[in-house]
Amino acid sequence: MNVRSNIMKVTAIVVFAALQVARSQIAVSLPTVTGGSGSSLNIPVTIGSAAGLGVTAFQFVLTYDTSVASITGIDGTNTLSSDFLTVPNLNYAGQLRVASAGITPLVGPGTLLIIKMQLRNPGSTALTFTDFRFNEGSPTAAPVNGKLTVQKVNHPPVFLSGPGLIVVVLNQPVTFRVRAYDPDGDTLTFTWKQDGVIVKTGKDTSYTTIFGGKYGDPHTVSCTASDPGGLHADTAWTFTLTPVEEMIGGVPGKFALSQNYPNPFNPSTTVRFDLPEPAVVSLSVYDIGGVRVRSLLQGRALNAGTHVLAWDGTNQNGVPLPSGIYLLRLQAGDHLLARKMTLLK
Repeated sequence: MNVRSNIMKVTAIVVFAALQVARSQIAVSLPTVTGGSGSSLNIPVTIGSAAGLGVTAFQFVLTYDTSVASITGIDGTNTLSSDFLTVPNLNYAGQLRVASAGITPLVGPGTLLIIKMQLRNPGSTALTFTDFRFNEGSPTAAPVNGKLTVQKVNHPPVFLSGPGLIVVVLNQPVTFRVRAYDPDGDTLTFTWKQDGVIVKTGKDTSYTTIFGGKYGDPHTVSCTASDPGGLHADTAWTFTLTPVEEMIGGVPGKFALSQNYPNPFNPSTTVRFDLPEPAVVSLSVYDIGGVRVRSLLQGRALNAGTHVLAWDGTNQNGVPLPSGIYLLRLQAGDHLLARKMTLLK
């Protein structure tokens, strides 16, 4: 009688324990998170206490909007399931399917695993468990779904090139130009300053001015590209006016036109030529078809010496020229010299 009684008690305890496990619930939660478009984000799946419930396996299906983000994988490192064999299935659009099993039961509470997401377009998506099961359904899961909001990230404007070289002649018009873009596709506003004073604001990427005063005076021309969000980028030309006919070293022994440097170039290059005696000089750039595209000097009376100036790779109207081979032609009195130059963008 006592043996039968003891057996019945043990059976009752086992049944009671089984019922307790069957009635037990483990909270499973996804967070509400925010990130910027183009970035990546680790999203934790957390659970409540699983101690004593014998959880050695779990599986789930998570749904989300693929236009907002994409799931790139999972990571179980340093999580409650780090010793489990976890297999993700990313072959279903808008779904992450995961199956995981191990030997040592889960304890919790803590992070079950990490979901890795790549954020795409601004917007929001629910992160929803459509199915979550521990073991074969016991204990039951009490899922709390999450939400992901992707915000637009504002990037600053970018200048495509530095200020480069430019020819500045006293009391003659000179045009400064920039090339810039906004990574987010926003319209840029350009603010031009001459010697620290705002002289022009708008959509124009060029600024034409005349420098007076005297040789040796320092000057600065700057341009700020701004987007609607207030981000900006800056570039500037800082220089001291020197005469084009300034001589470098002694008087040369013959007429010469040096190879431009650098060559190939983008977008600007430096030109040097030697005059052993004063001469009226014309210096022009021609395209491969023999059409003159830029006049750098036109009938200019220069002293004997080595003369230096620069070409910014634009035509007579200030429009950037395409890549190609160009001919630099120097006429000094009765002397005619030429060099080939390569503009490579």
